[in-house]
Amino acid sequence: MKTAIRNGFTLLELLAAMTVLVLILLLFTQIFGHASKTSEGETRKISSFSGAIGAFDRLSMDLAMRVRSENALAVSSDGKTLSFFTQVRNSGGSSRASLVTYLIKDGKLLRSVKPTHWSDSTSQPIPASDGEVLADEVFGLQFSFMRRDGLMYPNVGTSLSENSSLIATFACLDRRSRQRFQNAEVRLNELNLSALNGVSESGSSLTPLSFWDAVSLSEKAGELGAAIRTHASFYERRYALD
Repeated sequence: MKTAIRNGFTLLELLAAMTVLVLILLLFTQIFGHASKTSEGETRKISSFSGAIGAFDRLSMDLAMRVRSENALAVSSDGKTLSFFTQVRNSGGSSRASLVTYLIKDGKLLRSVKPTHWSDSTSQPIPASDGEVLADEVFGLQFSFMRRDGLMYPNVGTSLSENSSLIATFACLDRRSRQRFQNAEVRLNELNLSALNGVSESGSSLTPLSFWDAVSLSEKAGELGAAIRTHASFYERRYALD
């Protein structure tokens, strides 16, 4: 009798120990799973940030060597494409300058550099429609201009000298998030044109970065909605035009 009772207690102790062990394992699984998701999310954000910073720095170098003239810089009517004459290196050895264009195509930021013989009589630059991928994390952009009155506008106005700075705003989504969807580039390109609005033509005290957010954008992104809401990032930088 005593032996049976002792064996019963031993079995209960063993079951209790196994239950505790299972609970500990479940706890560690949840902890490591959460840590893994956090690490993955941070990795994606770092990827987006690196792409944006690289593009901002390239634009900074191009603008530093731009031709200072009223007719040497132009932006599209929707503020999605920027072109200007600059003295960066190009493949045309005999040319004096380059026409540089920044634009979004197929959900990626492109940079086009074309040799040109710029002169004071040259008309405003005509934006290129293609180029090399500068940052495949950047799927949306908007160019704005800060005028001397302190307000932001989507265009240069009647004179480039009216503006004190150029504002570039980027929307980014990491490569891994894109790869999960077959038509991601097409949808991201549509979002850039239709869902990432610029500042008002009448002037704004706020830049596009103040209006853009992942939640509202995700509602217009279709199957990309969850990826946009979780992993999309937005960045902005200003460049002096003096």
